[in-house]
Amino acid sequence: MEVTEHGVKVGGIRHKSPVDSWHGEWAPGPDPERRDYASLADFAGPDGNTWVLQEIGFRHPQGAADAQPLP
Repeated sequence: MEVTEHGVKVGGIRHKSPVDSWHGEWAPGPDPERRDYASLADFAGPDGNTWVLQEIGFRHPQGAADAQPLP
């Protein structure tokens, strides 16, 4: 992640489980199906504000049609 290359500490990636309901819990790691807006991570800026990152537009690299999502 580019922000970590600049010394920003980003929290662990998590996803909503179940993703299609507001009821439930957070599960560690990216959404197994890599759906848009389902995987989140957060970090705090130098002024103490908390920011949330959401994954959108995930596409497997070219030639990796059979690739599995990362754990």
